[in-house]
Amino acid sequence: MKFIEYKARILKLKFKKTGVSWSAVIGANVQVFPPVEIGQKCFVENTSLDKNTILCNGSAIRHSYIGKFCKINENASIAQSKIYDFTYVSSGSHIAHATVGKFCSIGPGVHIAGGRHPINFLSSNPVFYSTAKQCGFSFAEKDFFEESKTVVIGNDVWIGAGAYISDGIVIGDGSVIGAGAVLTKSVEPYSIMGGVPAKLIRKRFSDSQIKELLELQWWEWDTNKIVRNLPLFQTSNFDLSKINV
Repeated sequence: MKFIEYKARILKLKFKKTGVSWSAVIGANVQVFPPVEIGQKCFVENTSLDKNTILCNGSAIRHSYIGKFCKINENASIAQSKIYDFTYVSSGSHIAHATVGKFCSIGPGVHIAGGRHPINFLSSNPVFYSTAKQCGFSFAEKDFFEESKTVVIGNDVWIGAGAYISDGIVIGDGSVIGAGAVLTKSVEPYSIMGGVPAKLIRKRFSDSQIKELLELQWWEWDTNKIVRNLPLFQTSNFDLSKINV
């Protein structure tokens, strides 16, 4: 433990603009591009943290990439995932085996890619088909079932509190997943989904508007262009013909 705490102290001293709590545990293969903030009792290993990342108290990040201006809130966990710029993950959410695009909003208590079990095998218990030893033991000498499939979440996606996203799901750009929804099928761009299992409620915009937005890909603009066009993002009566290039 002293060695891990020592590494956290060295990290704080090495990057003067990087705020690392003394109680944070910094494991192996951590890349930090300051400034970042790492709160109390955070755990980070095999991870790259880009500029202006904030990890709040108790968050855990493993085998992942966190992009610029991202915030991972209290007691959230990220594993084997990529979270891109200007995305936040709310408290108590758990994300595994996922790619999350830019400008996404992940509500509290969201679970993404929690793993799969076979329902057509004699038993659904992984002790028979997985070498991961979920219960500390396994009969299997090799894996007989793909337990995790990557979830792909587009840009500007909002996932409401308590939603569950199944493994292998693709969520299109601009979509909204309602609070408490259980998403078991992939989602077209700019869809509003809700319910258990989640179903299409409506599209956010007309087909022509969606086509134009997908071609525009505003989330790929640099920050200067975004600032020049802030009025477009601050009204429901936006006019895409008035983009300031």
